[in-house]
Amino acid sequence: MEGLFASLTRLLDKQNQLVSQLVSLAEQELLALQGNNLEGLQAITSAQAQASRELSRLEEERMQVQEELSRLFKLGDNQVTLMEVLPYAPEEAHAQLQSLTASLSHNFGRIKELNLLNRILIRHCLAYIKYMRSTIWPQPDVVYEASGEVSCPQDHLRLDAQA
Repeated sequence: MEGLFASLTRLLDKQNQLVSQLVSLAEQELLALQGNNLEGLQAITSAQAQASRELSRLEEERMQVQEELSRLFKLGDNQVTLMEVLPYAPEEAHAQLQSLTASLSHNFGRIKELNLLNRILIRHCLAYIKYMRSTIWPQPDVVYEASGEVSCPQDHLRLDAQA
């Protein structure tokens, strides 16, 4: 039993570290968006995907440990939550698990806030790009040729030749 709670604590600690890393990456993403750093965004997105995959793998392991604890304490056949298993933890593990749970909850909230802000910035940037594109290169009436190709009149470009 104590070994299962030690495993659960270890898994939650690893998850907390990954979630903290995701918070840091979301903050870096915000700075990259503000600085218009496309190369930085690509590296950050790759790191986020890798951390998310690892977090998902750890979550599967955590659920297996919780299922074993559920069988041990006869808590039912349904998937049990950490809060349902927590009362059965030894005192020391109980305190650690509560602390990790609070930290995870805080970090997930921070990620949610940063992701919302990042999505707003991305939408704002895309709206600006769309506006600028329509100003510089408005979409003319599209003509479908008999061959199936699309042709657009080229005389609709609005570029200042004297600039």
